[in-house]
Amino acid sequence: MIDYLSSKICNSLMPVVHLKPGDLKIGHYIHLPPSSKVHPFFFSSFRIKKHKQLQIIHQLSLDLVLVDFRLSKIKPNNLNVNVINPVTCIATESNAIEDEAATGAADELKFDIQSAYKEDLKSQLDWWNIIQDANRGFENNVVLLQDVYCKITVESKKAIQYLNELTNVILDHSKLDGNFNFVLCTAELSIDVIFQNAINVAVLSCKLAIQLGLNSKECFLITQIALLSNYGLFWVPQTIRNKRVKLNQSENNFLKMHPAYAKKKLQVVNSFTPKFVHSISQVHEKLDGSGYPYGTKGSKITSHARIVGLATYYNSLCNSSTSAQRLSPHLVILKLVKEAGTHYSKKHIGQLIHILGIYPTGTILKYHEHIGQSYMTLPDRIKNPFLVSFTDIQSNFKSRIIDTGLIDSVHINPINTEDVDKEYVTKFRLRNRYNIYCTTG
Repeated sequence: MIDYLSSKICNSLMPVVHLKPGDLKIGHYIHLPPSSKVHPFFFSSFRIKKHKQLQIIHQLSLDLVLVDFRLSKIKPNNLNVNVINPVTCIATESNAIEDEAATGAADELKFDIQSAYKEDLKSQLDWWNIIQDANRGFENNVVLLQDVYCKITVESKKAIQYLNELTNVILDHSKLDGNFNFVLCTAELSIDVIFQNAINVAVLSCKLAIQLGLNSKECFLITQIALLSNYGLFWVPQTIRNKRVKLNQSENNFLKMHPAYAKKKLQVVNSFTPKFVHSISQVHEKLDGSGYPYGTKGSKITSHARIVGLATYYNSLCNSSTSAQRLSPHLVILKLVKEAGTHYSKKHIGQLIHILGIYPTGTILKYHEHIGQSYMTLPDRIKNPFLVSFTDIQSNFKSRIIDTGLIDSVHINPINTEDVDKEYVTKFRLRNRYNIYCTTG
């Protein structure tokens, strides 16, 4: 009797075999034991694409590895191994012993593949939960920041309490070890974008400060400066700050005064030191003096303002209110590299790229024949984010999350939204903002 799994293999007439780790090659599709205690890979089943993967497998305590030639790029030529071929599972009266052995091997294969499938499904669910939790965390923080802005000058004690609470939440989440650096948040929020931008900048600034090795007190202050950096926009009409087309000269001049408005309003809050408020007013200044509102340059810009300023600039390019000026995150990285040392510190830009990667969350990537969007980035993996696939849909109608660490980086290429099918642009909300948050637990 040929069961469902066996019939699937029979259709391809390609064997599934056990090979010694030393016989494995790039192109083999393998099934490892489904346990993180046995191997360090995110998936238990995958095609070997790199020599590094082979080296890791060789170091594992495995006598044999299951190789599935149906999914491999290498044909099984003259294999002198025990082939697990379900065709031999057809019972014959003349060879009951051989049939029993073959059936046992097919059952073992079935168990291995089913276990690998369950492990993969669990990983997919876990990753989607991380994305959903990050979106909830981002939205909750946006709501809390709105309360801070509304109360800061009328109920300052309450506002400071909320501000400290919000700062500690972002700081705690940013310090979590072993998690993704950033997660893309695509949920549509009706709350004013000045709060969404401030949360983006606060998360980026906090992560950058930690990456630069600053102590907890410094990271706390930098995060609060970032959270309040948009406060002056309260005194800029929405018709100007949310305008969808390029501002005229007078509107642009009005907008560029918002840091000065923030300084004037916040300096009356007793809890804020003059240096703290001064840093908020300098967030849009640049090293060469081309920033605003005062054209301050070089060392006259506070160290805190320089960090928050870089995070602000990155966010402003990714989330410009004018669609014509909005850039894909990977293009923002290229722009920052070109401007390093002119507008912002080379050291700061280098460390920002280290935590964002060269394909930050929001970047659309083409890999082999598939397309997806960078949704999660890992520490110390600047070239290999986790993608939400546009073309690989699971049985539950959810897009599959792809770990590009298992894909040769030469086959990963960024593309612009304009080069993506309109169907995907609408379905995956590719015109939405590139909001970001970190993992929450």
